[in-house]
Amino acid sequence: MLPKILKLKGVQPISRAQQKTISGGGPFPPADDCGCIVMGSQGYLEIIAVSCSSTCPDGTQPIGGLGF
Repeated sequence: MLPKILKLKGVQPISRAQQKTISGGGPFPPADDCGCIVMGSQGYLEIIAVSCSSTCPDGTQPIGGLGF
């Protein structure tokens, strides 16, 4: 993969000291932690993660804390 990156137009190498000064971006956005309890394909109840602002497949509101 590195050879492909180095072949990109305008790529310039940086020193090890410059590499050490690079830091990542901000934190990951918070995870959506809502879920719905649905009947799975094999007849068992399952929990599916959904957006807290959406609705469950059966039309009910998602339950907070069930997402993953």
